[in-house]
Amino acid sequence: MLITHRLQIHIALEPLSLRKSIDGLCAEVQRRFGDNPIGGHLFVFFNRDRTGLKALI
Repeated sequence: MLITHRLQIHIALEPLSLRKSIDGLCAEVQRRFGDNPIGGHLFVFFNRDRTGLKALI
C-alpha cells in the first residue's frame, strides 16, 4: 500500500465486534461511512474496550 496525500483515513467512533469477517467489515464500511470498501481508503474499527482494532484497506 502506498501512503499518498490522497489517502483518507476513516475511524469508526462506535465500537465494533472484532469477530466480524472481511465481509462483515465491508458491510460496516458501507453502512457507517456510505463509502466503497475497496476504494483505496483506510477504515479503522475498535472493540468496545479499545484494546483491539481491525483495519480495512
